[in-house]
Amino acid sequence: MKFPGGFNIQQMMKQAQSMQEKMSKEMEEMRAEASAGGGVVTVQMKGNHEIVSLKIDPEAVKEGDVEMPARHDRSGSQRSQPQSR
Repeated sequence: MKFPGGFNIQQMMKQAQSMQEKMSKEMEEMRAEASAGGGVVTVQMKGNHEIVSLKIDPEAVKEGDVEMPARHDRSGSQRSQPQSR
């Protein structure tokens, strides 16, 4: 559909869809990394917030202390998310 002045809404919609697909692909390829606890826990995420890797220093799980790394896990993934937006 063309409007006065040569404005083509269909062409504009195709361009917007193409841009959206390109951005989606870029977000899939983007990576953000954050660590917590002085590097005890490190998380790497894709731009779409999918966790790619999660590393926990084995020293952090001494004596069955599983709660401490879990706290760092949450804070590390929260730190990486804003960087990927």
